[in-house]
Amino acid sequence: MKITAQDLLKFGIIDAIITAPAGGAHRDPKAAIAAVADAIASALAELDGTGPSDIRASRTAKFLTMGRKI
Repeated sequence: MKITAQDLLKFGIIDAIITAPAGGAHRDPKAAIAAVADAIASALAELDGTGPSDIRASRTAKFLTMGRKI
């Protein structure tokens, strides 16, 4: 079974890929935590001003199309 981060992104299962520090997150946990924090902040900023019903509709659409993107 071929499951890579790039495949998950292509199939619409994940929204983004967070790049790990050189050598892996265990080599530089602070940089890894900062990268995750930046990704979360960016995702939340995209939702700013969006109403709950719009967010639910968007998530529903995402889950219904998951795996259908090729």
